[in-house]
Amino acid sequence: MKRLPAALLVLLAVLTLGLSVYGFMAARSREQAQRVAADRLLLYTDSIEATLKRLSHLPGTIALHPDIGAVLERRHSADGFNRYLETIAQTAGGAILYVMDRSGETIAASNHATPLSFVGRNYSFRPYFRMAIEGGVGTHFAIGATTGVPGYFISHPIRLAGKPVGVAVVKIEFDDLLANWRRAGEPVFVTDNHGVIILSSVAPWQFKRMRTLSAAETAEIEANRKFAGTVLAPLEYQASGGAFEGEVTIDGNRYLASSAKLAGESWSLHYLTPLSPILDTAVLSGLLAGLLALLAAAIAHLFRVRAQQLLLARQAREAERIRAVNRKLEAEIATRRQAEQALLQAQASLVQTNRLAALGKMSAAIVHEVNQPVAAIRTYTSSGELLLKKGRKSEAADIFAQIRRMTERLGRITSDLLLFSRRTGQGFRPVDLNRPVRAIARELGAEAQAHAVRLETRLARRPLVVSGNPVRLEQLVSNLLRNAIHAASEQAGGRVVRVTTRCDDANIFLIVEDSGKGMSAETIGQLFEPFFTTKNIGEGVGLGLALCFAIVDEAGGRISAENRGEGGARFTISLPPAGAAGRSDRADRKTREAEHA
Repeated sequence: MKRLPAALLVLLAVLTLGLSVYGFMAARSREQAQRVAADRLLLYTDSIEATLKRLSHLPGTIALHPDIGAVLERRHSADGFNRYLETIAQTAGGAILYVMDRSGETIAASNHATPLSFVGRNYSFRPYFRMAIEGGVGTHFAIGATTGVPGYFISHPIRLAGKPVGVAVVKIEFDDLLANWRRAGEPVFVTDNHGVIILSSVAPWQFKRMRTLSAAETAEIEANRKFAGTVLAPLEYQASGGAFEGEVTIDGNRYLASSAKLAGESWSLHYLTPLSPILDTAVLSGLLAGLLALLAAAIAHLFRVRAQQLLLARQAREAERIRAVNRKLEAEIATRRQAEQALLQAQASLVQTNRLAALGKMSAAIVHEVNQPVAAIRTYTSSGELLLKKGRKSEAADIFAQIRRMTERLGRITSDLLLFSRRTGQGFRPVDLNRPVRAIARELGAEAQAHAVRLETRLARRPLVVSGNPVRLEQLVSNLLRNAIHAASEQAGGRVVRVTTRCDDANIFLIVEDSGKGMSAETIGQLFEPFFTTKNIGEGVGLGLALCFAIVDEAGGRISAENRGEGGARFTISLPPAGAAGRSDRADRKTREAEHA
């Protein structure tokens, strides 16, 4: 009866050892399997990318053929071009080449002599056609609408006189690639951006979906006829984490899933390692360890008591060491918490100090700006009353005109603050950027002459149409030109302000340059912050350039400032053409606002 507990301990030890060895070997086998999977993923990724790139140059080569224009314009028969495409396709192998006109109708194809010839068929519904006819290079995976064979389409625009008039396409089929995969006997497949399996070494899995498609995705697939009426049934699988990674079970078989993204496409490659061999090896290792433990149990029993005493002593020392470490950690945690609390208090105090300083600076500037016209209005009002009492109406009218100008000045100050706080984008319409530039240049001509500044305009000859509020665009130009005139007027000689408009393929530019003394690096860094100004109090509240930034930003553009190499400053504004501003990326807008903040 006394031997029973010892026997149970031995059995427990043997079981524990076997389980530990099993867990260790299972983890080690998993790590090794993951390393092998990473190598296999790289190999399969290279094979797919090599298949896609091998023939990617053919559409561009066909687009350069000297007879392509005559064939597209129906001035030459397409028979010779059909044979030319057929020869190239036979040489390349595993591809179909064809040419479409700008309406999407196929006028020549390498498979012209087959029952499933593409000639005469219209593929304008395919995304690769639309991308190429708009001037870009298109790519698309789909099941062939004519052949029913899946393939990867690469398109290239055919240009005449610099304009796309047709599209050259190569269709790459994957029969050889899939045959090699299936001969390898490894579960591997590729999913597209919709989570649909488009290539698979396991034939029943092909064209099954990994997730539920949204209504928008379903509509897009149907519009592009990407899967040619194929029913996209779900791939039934179970995963421990929900997502297709780690351990997954498909058709009752357990796998270890590894994935990688394919460069250039929104595709994912998935490689599955069967778990059965890994677990079998771990089980055999655990059983062998158990048998060895049973052989050693007899010897271990003789030293059990001594081993227990040593173990208890070691555990006591370890417990004491852990308690000492815990006490030390508790002391360090208390010290750290005190330091963090002190830091938080210091940060809060600094933030409050900065806010009060900014508020004081803003209040001083605004109060000084408002007090001057208010004091002037009070003085003019008293003078006007006195003149009216004396019957001097003409002089009183002049006084009231001065009062009106003072109120207009007050209105400008408050409207600047309102415009800065209300950036709504209302009143947008197409505006020729040259018009507000000309108008403001005429308006400020006299002011420039008064400061002995030469105002030069170099405007584009054709209209540069942007989308914006005409009044705010005039305010943008006015603020920039007034600042430039003020900067140039501080120079002893060579006082020049130059405003230029031009455009490129993507943007319309407004550039304002002056011959002043330029700006410091610190000034450039804070230039577009509200209430930042290098002028004296009373000369401005620091909202001009902040308003410029807001006006440009709401129009979907960018504004930047720099010093010119020959002296002075340069402000560059880039705006999207009318029609493009609405397509500007909102994420990019948020990034610019975060940088400004």
